Amino acid sequence: MASFKNIRFKSIIPTNQAQARKASLYVLALIFGGLITVGIYNVGRALGPRHVEAGATPFGLPPGTSISIGKGNDDYLKDVPPVTQQELGRAEDLLRAGKWQSALEVFNSLAMQLPDFLPALAGKAKALLAADSLTEANNAELQGILTQLERKFPDAGESLYLRGLFAHRQGQSTVALEFLEQATRKKPGLLDPHFALGEVLLKSGQVLGAETEARTGISLSLGSEGRFYTLLAHAYHDDGRLDSCSQVVEYALTRFPAEIELMVLDGMLQEYRGSFDLAEKNYRKALAMDPDNRLAAQALKTLGEKSPPGNQSGGHGAITPHEKAQTALDIIEPLATQYPDNEPLHYALGQAYLKARRFDLALVQFEGIQEKDPDYPDIQLRIQEAKAVSREPVQQANLTEELKRGIDSLRNTKSAERSFSERLGHYLVRWGASPKEFFGRYPIAGFKMIDSLVWQETIMEAQLEIKSTIVFRKDRGLSAVHVTIRDTTFHEDKHNVVYDLYGRILGQNSRISGMGVSTGDTQCDKLSFQGAVWESKDNFEVLAQFAPKRYEVRLLRLDPRQFETMPRLCGHMQRLMQY
Repeated sequence: MASFKNIRFKSIIPTNQAQARKASLYVLALIFGGLITVGIYNVGRALGPRHVEAGATPFGLPPGTSISIGKGNDDYLKDVPPVTQQELGRAEDLLRAGKWQSALEVFNSLAMQLPDFLPALAGKAKALLAADSLTEANNAELQGILTQLERKFPDAGESLYLRGLFAHRQGQSTVALEFLEQATRKKPGLLDPHFALGEVLLKSGQVLGAETEARTGISLSLGSEGRFYTLLAHAYHDDGRLDSCSQVVEYALTRFPAEIELMVLDGMLQEYRGSFDLAEKNYRKALAMDPDNRLAAQALKTLGEKSPPGNQSGGHGAITPHEKAQTALDIIEPLATQYPDNEPLHYALGQAYLKARRFDLALVQFEGIQEKDPDYPDIQLRIQEAKAVSREPVQQANLTEELKRGIDSLRNTKSAERSFSERLGHYLVRWGASPKEFFGRYPIAGFKMIDSLVWQETIMEAQLEIKSTIVFRKDRGLSAVHVTIRDTTFHEDKHNVVYDLYGRILGQNSRISGMGVSTGDTQCDKLSFQGAVWESKDNFEVLAQFAPKRYEVRLLRLDPRQFETMPRLCGHMQRLMQY
């Protein structure tokens, strides 16, 4: 039995060892397999498409949506010095501000230092593509840059994006869409191709596609790019979804108050609601920030002529402001003719004409009231409103209306005047403009030269003398405008009704520049005054009335870029009293 047990025992040992070896090999295979899988995953993450999940960004994609951000890591800025990165940022800011020539100079400088630097070459092309028109030399340069990019960076999404922009500029929408879609697939993490694709889709009438690109851009940028909110608002607007458009505009303007297209769109929405005064304020504020902005200029020129897009007008064609106000006019006009001395009735008729955007006829009513009663409440403000827009000859009035108002119309023989915004120093010329550029818009005959770089004009408006002084600098061009408004009927020796001259000018300037910050009663050395301040990246304004000069108000407008650090309020007093 002992030998039998012994033999059985020996036969079992080898079997267990074989199984152990197999188990060990199996475990090792699992470990190596896991390592290989992790390695493949990491390589895939590094070289393959990467994805991020959309966060809870207002008006972006639904939270949790997977967004591709492209392959690999093409960070062209990682090996360049901080100064170069700063210059790139400055050039991009200039480009977005519409100053393509200044941006081109910066990109050219960077390209000379780093000939194969993709962001500099691409920036040069973007700057040229942003120009309103190109010379033959510019066009040849652009073609050369695109060829160079295609040769040096054949697989770069930037090259496809720029070729798409070029095709769009040439009017080849289909080709542009193809290139831009390729660019978004090649480099889905780049924001510019998404924005350009959205714009081309919108112009092609593909609203839903434009909306998707806008929402994608909002999510990718975490809501930090105002242009995507503008694109989304335009998509909603063009699709007739005005409530959605209004929500986007309202939210975006709180985050990007200087986004001019949003201001103009907000003005258009106000027009659709019949709030023409608010619409005009938006357009003029946009022009004060960017005097050369065509969108804002056109919106102001067509104030009152716009109708909602899509089916918002009820499917019966565009309803003009004149048609909307016609019912009130049909009631008030006969009564005003029957009771010529009833000032409230004529005031109401003037208001109805304003809403119908028939400014000449409104002005006749308000000036008639002013002649009879200069102290009639708000009559000066109503006259300003009637004068503050470009007026066209009234063509809608029929023969009966023309005959009925023939005598009154003869009273309105004044030539077209500048808007009160320009009379308050908001000349529609950009900061930095040369005297040649300034006087190309405003006839030099109306100014007198008081220094080689200082010019002055004086305008009389009723009892007010408005003196504007325009200051140029050799190195910076137009840099300051001083305005002094004086009531010429004021006499110290008797009671004088100046109304509230300061309050009146404050109200007018607030219509242009928005709400300022009141200084209250302030003292700088021996000067006591009440004032207000407006401050933005494009304009710095100070309005002040110095005690005891109740008959005079001073307004100073400055280009803030001429100061490294903006002086405190009292630091502007000498400049404010200069002219």
